[in-house]
Formats: sequence, C-alpha cells, structure tokens
Amino acid sequence: MVDRNSTRASDPPRPGGVGRVEAWFLPLLLATTVLFAGAGRAPEAGSPAGEAAPPRSVILLIADGMGPQQLGLHLDVADALGRETAVERAYRVGRTSTVRTGSANSPVTDSAASATAMATGRDTDNGRVAVDPTGAPLTTCLEDAVRTGRRAGIVTTTRLTHATPASFCAHVPDRDLENEIAGQMLEQGIDILLGGGAVHFLGGLGGQDLGGRIRAAGYTLVRSRAELDAAPRKGPLLGLFHGDNLPYLVDRDGGEGEPLHVPGLPEMTRAALERLEGADGSLLIIEAGRIDHAGHANDAGALLGEMREFDATLDLLLDHIELHPEVALIVTADHETGGLCLTYRPGRLPTAEDLRALDGVMRSVPARPTGAVDLAEATAIYGQARLPFVAESAWGWNAPGLLRSSERFVSFGSQGHSATPITLFHIGAGAPLPSLMTHADLGARLREWMSIPLPSGGAR
Repeated sequence: MVDRNSTRASDPPRPGGVGRVEAWFLPLLLATTVLFAGAGRAPEAGSPAGEAAPPRSVILLIADGMGPQQLGLHLDVADALGRETAVERAYRVGRTSTVRTGSANSPVTDSAASATAMATGRDTDNGRVAVDPTGAPLTTCLEDAVRTGRRAGIVTTTRLTHATPASFCAHVPDRDLENEIAGQMLEQGIDILLGGGAVHFLGGLGGQDLGGRIRAAGYTLVRSRAELDAAPRKGPLLGLFHGDNLPYLVDRDGGEGEPLHVPGLPEMTRAALERLEGADGSLLIIEAGRIDHAGHANDAGALLGEMREFDATLDLLLDHIELHPEVALIVTADHETGGLCLTYRPGRLPTAEDLRALDGVMRSVPARPTGAVDLAEATAIYGQARLPFVAESAWGWNAPGLLRSSERFVSFGSQGHSATPITLFHIGAGAPLPSLMTHADLGARLREWMSIPLPSGGAR
C-alpha cells in the first residue's frame, strides 16, 4: 500500500534566519502580506476577522487528464494567437495548490480512484468507484449535499456512467459496471445530469433501457441542444446527447456523421447554473473529460480543442463567481495523461506558426484497425525504450496521433496516465486549501462543506 499521508495547512513555519529589518519595513511587509493573502477572496459576511466561512455551494470543475504540460501548451498556443485565456484569469484571482496524484495501490492513479478520493476523502484501489479497497461503500460529498438539502448536478463530456462522474454518485467495485452505475445514478436525487452514455440508460449494444425508471424519478429527458434550450427550468433534468462519449470539439461540426445537435460543455454548464440559481446550497460537478482521451490517443490537435472548451467553461464560471462570491469554485484535474511535452528537434525549434497550426486542426486523427501496425512499424514509431509501455492493442489508435503531433513538436512519453502532480485553483469562498495536498485532502474538505446543515433546514 502506497503511503498517502496528507499534508496539513497548519504545519508550523520553519525557523528563519531573517536578519535586521528596518522598522519602517515591518508594517509595509505586513500590509503587503495581508493584501496578497486576500487577493481573489470574497469577503465573508458574519465571520470573524481572518476566518473564512464555509461555502454553502461548491462548483468543482475537473479537467480529466490535464497536467501542467497540457496547461502550458494551452497557454503557449494562446500566446501564438494573441488571445488571453481564462486559465490566466484564474491564476490572477485564485489561490493555487499542487496536488500529488496516486491511488491506494499505486503512485499512478486512474480516474476512478482519483475521483473517489475527491468525492469521499478516502483513497482506494484503481478501478474502484466510491468503495474502499475491500469493496465497502464510501459516502460521497454529493450524497452529503443531497442529504443536507442542497441541490446537485453533474455535467460531463464523457458518458455520465464514466469513472469520474460515477464516483460521486455510485458504488461499484469495477468502473466497467456502467449499467449498474446508471441505475444507481437515478436513485440519488440528483437534479441535473447532462452528458453522454445514452446506451446505458435508453438501450443499445451492451446497454439497458431504463426509460420507466427515468420517468418514475421525474426526469425531463432531453436529447439535443434544442431540447436542452427548451427544457423546463424546474424539476429534474436528464440530458443524454450521445450513445457514447460526446464527440471531440474538433469533430463536433456536423461532418463525418457527427451531429450538430450535441451541446458543448459551456452550454451544458450554463443550463445547469440557470437551474441551480436561487438554491440555498448546491454542488455542481463539471468534467471536461475528453482531454484525457486525446492524451491517451497522443492527439495534440484534438487535445487543444478540448482545452479550448475547458477554458471557455472556466471563463463562464469565473463570471459566475464574480456575481456569486459566496460560492467556492475548485478547478483541478484527476491526473495527467500522456506525458505530453512541447520540445524541439536537432537544428529546429518550434515556432508560433507550429502552434497556430496545431490550434487549427479540424479533425481528430482516425484510428487504424487493430493489427494494422506491426512490430517493425511500432518499433520505428515508439523506439525500443517506449515500446514496452504501449500495449499492442493500442498501436492502431495511438500511433497515428503521435505521428501527427510530432510534426508540430509535441511528443508524448506514454499512452497512459503519469504520476505528474497537477494544479488546483480555488476561487471564491472557503478557507484556503493546503499549497501541497492530495485528492483525499480535497475530498475531506468537500465532505466537510457539504455536510454542514443549511439554515433553511434542508428544504430542497
């Protein structure tokens, strides 16, 4: 078992070796420290000086697979295009932490274990959804929110039954039990569910038809952008916009059989915010889930499209926090995917033109059939050092993305997850999070916040 001891925000400072400080400098230093400590932090009405009141409402934006390398590439491309990003805005107004990733049985986590830690404050083995390593269920912050009368929503670009959203509202020993996850989701009293994975709710290959249970739970079912726009503003809402994951942004233009009717992450987020408006307290989980899939495919062009959609969603949420400073916005990732690296070749450095070309990609890279890449070609593409880390079954869909990405100086060290620490932003209400932490630390804080009874007595 991996040692996953949490860091503590209350650790005492180290003894310093500060020399003589001029008397005039001390008040200035103190004032400057107070100024920067409060930057981006909403005033907490009714709380003692220096003590932040816990938020009644939380928005958690999870960028699945987004490590610091993905953030860096996104910012570099924005520089090349002369545009500002919401990520830069979050750095200005928020507090940042570094989050060490890992599960109970490995330093390299999967989405199920990391999301379980964020949801429950407890570490578990890879592949498990809101259960501990023995299979015992773990209470989640979303269940706390519903129990205390808060309204709750989940929005994702993946299947609603995928590991990350599932870990906040289902309990299964294996993340692949998506039919079972769908059934449990409908029993949790969640107000808003928007994403893909229709096959697990409405039937299809390998799926199930839960139409009767959807109606019994009182959900309005919507299947398109137009239906989402026209849906009632009150009452439970279930949006299923694709049988599987939603298409990549770069593919979501009506071409190649991909429907124009699929709403984007900002649209779904806006719909959720409108329906949660006015609640005494709420918890909204939003996942930009396909950054991870593009990382697995080593497809930098598709990945940048998903980063743009994440950024547009973040911009919307930052606007929301400006109007609702009593809400806590947490922006983070579950792990890094792909070991991404913007690098150079001997005698040739990447240029702004290369970055603009990456941003202009209009399609994800088509996969090649399984078996189409033989050992000789795989060795030539991956090299002897990396080849052992790529499953043979992945050569067909991973190699094409890696080759196209490398044309624009983006390399990947893996087709899987890495143990790279990730970044967390905390904007709005709530006491500061530790500057070095784990997902379980975040989960413990979320459970603490969502367990506090509402002044209204929990009337939803």
